[in-house]
Amino acid sequence: MNHKIPKTLEGPDNFRARVLYYGVKTLSENLRGFTIELVDNKQQHYRIAWPMTKPESLQIAKALLFFRHDPIWRQHFACGPAIPMWGKSGEKTSLSDYDEIADTYFKMLDLSVMLYQKGGTDPLGSDCELKIYGRFPDDILYIAEQNGWRVSDNHIRLKAPRGFSHLSRDMFILLLDDWAMKCLDLTGVRYQIKRKAEPWFPAWPGYPATALAENEQTNRRKAEKVNALYSTQVFDEYVKLTSGRDTYSTMPLEELIERVGEQDEALQRLNEVAENPTLIAKALRWRLRGLNVMHTLEKYRVDEVLHTHAEKDRESRRQRRAEELSALDDFPW
Repeated sequence: MNHKIPKTLEGPDNFRARVLYYGVKTLSENLRGFTIELVDNKQQHYRIAWPMTKPESLQIAKALLFFRHDPIWRQHFACGPAIPMWGKSGEKTSLSDYDEIADTYFKMLDLSVMLYQKGGTDPLGSDCELKIYGRFPDDILYIAEQNGWRVSDNHIRLKAPRGFSHLSRDMFILLLDDWAMKCLDLTGVRYQIKRKAEPWFPAWPGYPATALAENEQTNRRKAEKVNALYSTQVFDEYVKLTSGRDTYSTMPLEELIERVGEQDEALQRLNEVAENPTLIAKALRWRLRGLNVMHTLEKYRVDEVLHTHAEKDRESRRQRRAEELSALDDFPW
């Protein structure tokens, strides 16, 4: 994968976000994936991640396009800034200042805390985590074991379903309270976060109308650039003349003809020389995006050459495959 991530993203709703980080990152225990972290102009943080996968450039581009243009879809990735773990080297904040309520319970339970993560306040934040000097009581270790929290005899890490990390601190405080009151639920059920994990990606929404309009303007600029060329001897320029999805991308040939008008010179000349309706539609789309008559006709010709070569390649592959299968049939098994 070799995808260049822009430094900033902008959306039509005055949205603007700065990319803080992109690359492979640890998402949770034993889970890594390609991650993009951003912060917008209102200081809202976002995290887009592909767990255990290497997304293709087109997947990343599609995700960023929907992220920019669809505010509702964008909110699925909203998260808070990372909250540091207390007890790390260089930590100057007192445990009471870090989490006063938890610290009160730690003192009641006579716990000597080595490391403590109070958890995030948002659905995609960190889960609660506690590491102490000494050893947890057997009852606490049993509850941790039942719920899959146990790391070691002196270390537990709660595990909230994805999208519900903000509830892990509530469950942790409940556990501490029951422990202090000597009324622990040894089944561990009382401390479970019973929610269905949110998907890493929600379903793709409908293609945003603002993205169609944005792509149409981009395509018009591409057409203007080609129109500025006085020669048609620029094969590569026509090959590179590709479009993102815009208003014309899904229009059938009949509607495209209606849009350009039957008296359009480019359409009339295409009717004289062109035979492939798919390529005619492709040329007319670029005509509607602003390509002049000369370059519209040349665009059709270049696409026809590419189409013919592609068909020959496919036929060659089919023939080779047929020969391979025939050879297998003749093999004396």
